Amino acid sequence: DVQWLVQTAPNAVFEVDEAAGTGSGRVLITETFLTKKGEPGMLVGIYHDRYVRVGTAWLFAERRIEAVNRT
Repeated sequence: DVQWLVQTAPNAVFEVDEAAGTGSGRVLITETFLTKKGEPGMLVGIYHDRYVRVGTAWLFAERRIEAVNRT
């Protein structure tokens, strides 16, 4: 559990197949946080996403995170 968390996503790459209504993405994230015990922490990671179009909306079909560095 955390007291607060700030997440930024400075870099993202998306690939979309409009005809098939599918897509994928890779989103680099950094998180800086403070735990409820008062301990600071940081995470650098990459979201690996799959998307699907339902009607006119694009939705997450899958999302997993790869932690690159965690302190």
